[in-house]
Amino acid sequence: MLVKRSLGLLAVGLVVSACGSSVQVVRSRPIILRPVPAAPTALRFSSASNRAFARRDVQKLIRMVVLPRSAERVQEVPKNAPSWFRRELNGSFPGTEFAHRTWIVTAPLKAVVRYFRTHANPRPRPVTGFGKSATRIGSRPTDNWMFTPVPGRSSNRWLNVAMLALPGGATVVTAQAGDEWIHPPPASAELPGTVKRIDITGRYGSAAPSVRIDVHSRYLVRSLVSWMNGIGVTQGHFMCAGEGFGMPITTLTFRDGRGRLVARGVFDSNGPNGCKPFSLTVNGQPTPPLTAGDLLQRIEQLLNADFSPPLPRDVSSCLGRLGWHVQTTTDGLTVRKNGPPSTITFHPTGKVTTTGPQHLAIDRCLRSSPHIIYDG
Repeated sequence: MLVKRSLGLLAVGLVVSACGSSVQVVRSRPIILRPVPAAPTALRFSSASNRAFARRDVQKLIRMVVLPRSAERVQEVPKNAPSWFRRELNGSFPGTEFAHRTWIVTAPLKAVVRYFRTHANPRPRPVTGFGKSATRIGSRPTDNWMFTPVPGRSSNRWLNVAMLALPGGATVVTAQAGDEWIHPPPASAELPGTVKRIDITGRYGSAAPSVRIDVHSRYLVRSLVSWMNGIGVTQGHFMCAGEGFGMPITTLTFRDGRGRLVARGVFDSNGPNGCKPFSLTVNGQPTPPLTAGDLLQRIEQLLNADFSPPLPRDVSSCLGRLGWHVQTTTDGLTVRKNGPPSTITFHPTGKVTTTGPQHLAIDRCLRSSPHIIYDG
């Protein structure tokens, strides 16, 4: 694993005497700037503070709705709209802040939808749902955007917009922004600062691990510990899109300086009791159910890893069906169809690299594995 570090800066100063007769060059020692490790509870805030953040955030999210100048804000959806539309965005969940707005626009439905989708330029940019067509518009258009969670503050943030034509030619637009703020778990669920090493494994089902990573860097260890302590208690309505799709099981084992087990976190959305995406034990005791949000994706990015990698046997089978000759090597595959061979290497981080001629068939077969999905 590579940790980016700032390059040292060599300061060189010139000292000129008062009479200007001499110049002395003074060289100072290099200044090395290193990343500062986070405190174990750096992302642990109070429920009241997180709720206040969510209240501000939903107001910011809902202001992203841009409509024609003829739009007039109203208190509620007009009575002449169908009952199903009046209930469209009225859902509520515990532990979530909402903001609702409704407008009447004196313009045809398709013109309003086209204007909204053309002028949409949300900041921050949504991770899903953004960029719908401004030409293919149905009779019940909806736009649902999901935004990146905020570590320690929010596990789920979204903006939903629905539109409908009204009798007489006007259009009703209703929007709902939501922020599921983090409820911190009890102190017994906190990972202590004694963690010095993190062992990460990833496997499919009962197969041998396809990912093995040992994290020893103080900066990386403390970053992961602070992230883990920044997740919150599940509020009872988390959905896991990976259930039943052969998702990998990723395990994070936290150890102290002597190698003793401190905590273990398991990401598994294929459990026998339905969708149970994350479980954590600290000092041998299970914590309350926790919502990990996008924690696993953040860890992947930090470590430059892939916790849902393609398996050599799947890639081999895929290429074999396409008429390729495949030979297994110590750490990957050597494949050839016509011309020089290509080498596919499967790294312990889950990353896969290819050397030699590039082929679309290889790329297609490397995409044969499921990928981690976050759907709050």
